[in-house]
Amino acid sequence: MKNTKRNSVKEKVPFDKRHPRINFMIGLALLVILVLAVILLIWFVFSCLGNGIEHLVDFLKKFVSTTDKVIIVAMITGMVSIIGVVFTSVIAKVIEYQYNVKKYLYDKREIPYEQFISIIYTIMEDTKKPINKQMTESDKFRMTSDKEKDRVKICTAKCFTNVIIWNMLVSLLRKR
Repeated sequence: MKNTKRNSVKEKVPFDKRHPRINFMIGLALLVILVLAVILLIWFVFSCLGNGIEHLVDFLKKFVSTTDKVIIVAMITGMVSIIGVVFTSVIAKVIEYQYNVKKYLYDKREIPYEQFISIIYTIMEDTKKPINKQMTESDKFRMTSDKEKDRVKICTAKCFTNVIIWNMLVSLLRKR
C-alpha cells in the first residue's frame, strides 16, 4: 500500500453532502422552531394590545363621565388641530425638498442648455453665409465636442432625450 498525498489527506466534503438526511432534519427542526417563535410573538403582541385597549376604554369611560362636556370638546378640537399642523408641516417639508432638488437640477442644466442653443444659432447663421465664409467641419466639430463633455456630466435621466438629440447633432456635423 502506497502512502501518497491523496491517501494521507482526507478530502473535505461539506456536512450537507455527507449527511443529506440529517441536514434536512436539522433544517426542518429549525423551521418549526422559527414558526412557533413567530406565532408566540404575535400572540404576545396581540394580548398586550388587547389589555392596553381595554384599559384605555375604561379610562375614557371614567374620564368622559366625570368631565364637563365643554372640556371634552376642547380637547378633541385641540387634538385634531395638532394632528393637522403636524401632518401639514410634514407634507410641506416633503414638497419643499422636492422643489429644492428640482431647482438645483434646473440651475445645473441652465448653462449647458444655453450653450446648446447658442451652438444651434451659430450653425443656423453659418449656413446662411456663402460657402467660402462658412465654418470648417473641424471648427464645428470642435465647438460641439467641447460643449458636449460639460453637458453630459450634469445631465439627469429627465434630459436623456436631449442628450440623444445632442449626439444626433454631433453625428450630423461629423458627416457634413
